[in-house]
Amino acid sequence: QSMQMIGHVMIASTSGKEWQQVTFDDKGIYGNKGFSPDGNRIAVSMQDPRFGWTGGSILRCYIMDRNGSNRREIKINDDESTGFLSWSPDGEKLAFWSSPIDKDSADFCLSDMSGSVAPKRIFKFSNILISRWIDSTKIVVCTYPLRSHILNLEDGSSSPNSEDSTWTFPLQGENVILVIDFRKGREGWWVFREEGKKQHRTLIASLQANLSPDMRWLIESEAPEDGVGKIEIISVPEGKKTVLSIKTPEHGWFGLNLGYGGKEVIINTKEFKGQLSIMENPFTQ
Repeated sequence: QSMQMIGHVMIASTSGKEWQQVTFDDKGIYGNKGFSPDGNRIAVSMQDPRFGWTGGSILRCYIMDRNGSNRREIKINDDESTGFLSWSPDGEKLAFWSSPIDKDSADFCLSDMSGSVAPKRIFKFSNILISRWIDSTKIVVCTYPLRSHILNLEDGSSSPNSEDSTWTFPLQGENVILVIDFRKGREGWWVFREEGKKQHRTLIASLQANLSPDMRWLIESEAPEDGVGKIEIISVPEGKKTVLSIKTPEHGWFGLNLGYGGKEVIINTKEFKGQLSIMENPFTQ
């Protein structure tokens, strides 16, 4: 018997007025997912079912309308795994990584959302985990070993912008940086603010929180009880928390991602699906 984790993408508004399922096929859904800035499209990383029932870690990237229609794949080559999607602030480009299936290194790539230009490779990193756009020309790329880098799309250069075991996100238009610190005793999301000659830091969320694409919100969840879960939405840089209750899907969830503006949440449901195989008796008499 083999097992596969499958799931579906759900959309929920933080106001509680919307809750809908947008995918219906039994494919394992992993990696990140996110709304376009205008909220009309979503991007998601999905397990490729063509690579067998258990699927391994082969990922494919898709974009679709928010109701799940008009799905199309974003890729460089068929024999490469793709993932870790990030929309540009104007919604015209999608950043993602593409990696040969048997390699640890990955190319940072861009896709033009007009569909008129083929996706292209921009820069080579190892073990890309997440990326966030600072503006239309600069992207924070976070890698493992844990370090973040500023990728400049105008000249193709990249330079580290964090200490070891941290990722650093500059907030556009403010004298504030957001840092996730993985070091023992400092774990969590911190806001660093310059005031005169002094630097003040404030812990606003745990390591489990996910950062919104506009870097203005964090979201984290508590384990559900009696079918109801709780999520916290934390504003950046203020650290103000809003606690919401949410009815959990039947088989639970994994991965919560906020949209631009912190008004909508994309949720992955999860369940395990088994397949029983009957084979000839392998034992000899």
